[in-house]
Amino acid sequence: MWQKVLLIYLAVSNLFWLAFLIQAYVGLRKIEYLREDIDPVSTPKVSIIVPARNESRIVAQSLQSLLNQDYPDFEIILVDDHSEDQTFEIASALAEKDSRLRVVRSVELPGDWRGKAWANQQGAAYAKGNWLLFTDADIYFHPSTLRFAVATAQKQKLDFLSIVPHMQCNTIWSRIVLPGFAIILNMVRPLHQSNDPKQSTALAAGGFILTKTLIFRHENGYHRVRESMAEDVRLAEMYKSEGYKIKTFVPQSDLLITPMYDSFAGLWDGLSRHAFEGSNYSPLRMCSAIAGSYLLIVGPAILALLSVLFGWKLIALLCAFPLLVMAAVQIRSNLFFKVSPLYFFSFPITTALYGLIMLNSMLSYYLRGGNHWKGRRYRKQEAET
Repeated sequence: MWQKVLLIYLAVSNLFWLAFLIQAYVGLRKIEYLREDIDPVSTPKVSIIVPARNESRIVAQSLQSLLNQDYPDFEIILVDDHSEDQTFEIASALAEKDSRLRVVRSVELPGDWRGKAWANQQGAAYAKGNWLLFTDADIYFHPSTLRFAVATAQKQKLDFLSIVPHMQCNTIWSRIVLPGFAIILNMVRPLHQSNDPKQSTALAAGGFILTKTLIFRHENGYHRVRESMAEDVRLAEMYKSEGYKIKTFVPQSDLLITPMYDSFAGLWDGLSRHAFEGSNYSPLRMCSAIAGSYLLIVGPAILALLSVLFGWKLIALLCAFPLLVMAAVQIRSNLFFKVSPLYFFSFPITTALYGLIMLNSMLSYYLRGGNHWKGRRYRKQEAET
């Protein structure tokens, strides 16, 4: 009996991976790369908003890369979100040397806001530009990034443009996890569907969101997504649901670089903070997602190992296709992240680990006072009443 159940299970797994292979092929063909050979037809003022909390290690280099933009008209507003290190002092010293940079301190965080969204909303209130660019304090910009982005937004008549940064994977755990996490994210929110106005899917990268100031203020900007830890995705969803034209681009070169998670603890915290929110705070959805990922991704990998150990030829044959597809998409993702193809085996490991991260996110939300990020714990106000 168990042999029949196992064969049915593997048949379902093969069908799943066949469907995903087709989706991945379609998605790969429809990826939109940011044009790097065009100039803006005009150069409206751009206000660059940089929320920063405890970024003293990197903030000077990040701000300098912004000040080095070859776009002719921009201002930078750094909002220090109650940093406990020297972030404010370092940024202020740079501001004294360049009038294009303004540094302000965030006021007290309201109870129903998240830190980054609150800092961004405050920064936008100071902005004088026709466009707003929301970025992070740990991103390095190529000198032409802003110019290419404005030119693309003008050419395609976009209201909202996002660019996926290149994430540096400097530790073994980031090399194993981050390319695989990108695959998982693309399974849930395919990028080509986000760029299709006929689809409801929306996606954005918080490290680069360029939007028209008038629209942002008309729609109350981050105020509408103030309780979200994944404020970039929620903002994209809000724009798209209101009928605005949004697109997220992949860069062809290193236009944006961010060193992601220099430790396993940082990676664990960073991915845990919004994992439960991804299920809309539903324990049933979360547990279903964990079970499904283990069955469809981790399961075939474990069975393949067992079949080699015990000589189960038919089982090994049925596990081959899922593992080949996993390896192929992993290698493709590794190339984008500049990670060695030798990590082709890591997708089941990533999935197993992310299942634990999702579980941790849910348990933290209910048992530890909320999800943790940068010294704070966050929990939806509605859930506490």
